[in-house]
Amino acid sequence: GNPDVKIATLSQEELVRKAFATPSAKDIDDDFEKEKEAIRDREDPTEKKKEDNSMVSGWGSWAGEGAPAPRPPKKLPKHLAAPQKKKEKRRRKDDGKKNVIIAAKRVKKAAKFQMANLPYPYSSREQYDRAMGGAIGDEWNVSGAVKTFTRSEVLTRAGKIIKPMAKKAKTKRARAPLVKFK
Repeated sequence: GNPDVKIATLSQEELVRKAFATPSAKDIDDDFEKEKEAIRDREDPTEKKKEDNSMVSGWGSWAGEGAPAPRPPKKLPKHLAAPQKKKEKRRRKDDGKKNVIIAAKRVKKAAKFQMANLPYPYSSREQYDRAMGGAIGDEWNVSGAVKTFTRSEVLTRAGKIIKPMAKKAKTKRARAPLVKFK
């Protein structure tokens, strides 16, 4: 068969369907689930691959050229062996969400824009978030509130010279009492 003849015999609808063929919704969902499972396996810290280094060449068996292969370690009878631990998949934030993948990894580039500690007047994260969440603009607040929100901490008159801090400026501390030993 000539491919041109096959295309010529197709109807207009069949040509359009063939030209704009897209994967079905089920195929897309299956691919997404596979990708999500691969990410789960890759990011799970409890599933680090452990190499079996319990046998060292030359210890408990012959080593070198012509030596017989080492015997595998003896397994304990089932009633004496330790019970097998059940593997539990670690809970993720996106477990209940069908069409979402939430990356739990720490983003180093974004970390430099995040604070390590809370600023002084705040005692909890909720308190800080509540203070930062409020709008400051004059479109949302009365003019008196906007002035208090945006007022600078230090006020100086225009043209007044501000002396720079001295290098030896230190905070004064109370001296430790002298203790005499007898």
